[in-house]
Amino acid sequence: MSVPRTPPQTLTMNRSLSASGSTPNITTYCEEDYITNFSTRKRKGRSDEEEYKKDFNSFRSDIMEFLQDFAKKQNENLSFIKNEIGEIKSEIKSVKLVTENITQQINQISDEIENIKSKNTITQTKIEDIEHQMSYLKNQ
Repeated sequence: MSVPRTPPQTLTMNRSLSASGSTPNITTYCEEDYITNFSTRKRKGRSDEEEYKKDFNSFRSDIMEFLQDFAKKQNENLSFIKNEIGEIKSEIKSVKLVTENITQQINQISDEIENIKSKNTITQTKIEDIEHQMSYLKNQ
């Protein structure tokens, strides 16, 4: 009968016993081993990348067109508002001039009324004097 025997330890077994082939001490790890662990192959380009670029450029152009239209409309609105404000200012100036003229005319009319009242009072006094004189002459 043969005695079961364990296989001799090899390099691959030593690695599996020490954390699956990782080197715990990085300073002892060779640069050559480090470089061979990385692949220098270029990534495959995504086929969707061009589609994304086209979609993004289309979106960008749509946004730019929208913003340009919006700016144009805002400029038109601003011009319209400026014109309206200019017209309102000129109307206010004309109303102010008319109001000043009316105020002057009212002042003139008030002065004339006062003048007429004064003359009327003087005339009334003269009439009363004449009436007194007539009554005096009648009584004599």
